[in-house]
Amino acid sequence: MNMKKLSCIRSLLFLCMVLGTKAAAQPVHPPAPHPRLHRESMNYSGRKMPRHAESFSAIGVKIENGSNDMIAISVFFNDILDTNSIRGDSILINGAELPPGTEFIFSKTRQMMRISIPRTAAPHAAGSTFSLTLGGIRSFDGRAIKAEELHELSAGTFFKYSRKEQAWQKSSL
Repeated sequence: MNMKKLSCIRSLLFLCMVLGTKAAAQPVHPPAPHPRLHRESMNYSGRKMPRHAESFSAIGVKIENGSNDMIAISVFFNDILDTNSIRGDSILINGAELPPGTEFIFSKTRQMMRISIPRTAAPHAAGSTFSLTLGGIRSFDGRAIKAEELHELSAGTFFKYSRKEQAWQKSSL
């Protein structure tokens, strides 16, 4: 029996020596990065969304008379908006935070945000023009919006951003 144990031990030592020399003889390479870590898209709300290199910005603002004594401000974005990034100081009217009773509605694609402001609580209740400031809003992949301030807004106007002229242009609806 001692011979069997000795033979078994010798076989195991030989096997370990052979395996050890093969592993030592091979060059050691760092593990390759996972192919999904540096991809051009990411999952957002259960959808595969492409990442964009351009800056996140508003591309259009539309002012309308809403129902039930409300003024509706629709803001259009060039990418998907992170709805959780909207705070009290993200959107200002005439330099002040939005009034109580303000309602937000987001499009299914989250590239449009509609803000309904009570006409009685808004600083522009008399029908005069007002200013709108956007800032601190983020896209779905974390890019911050380029801060924008629009002046002379009133119901029935539409502003769109012209990349060619690098400025906002006013038009009527």
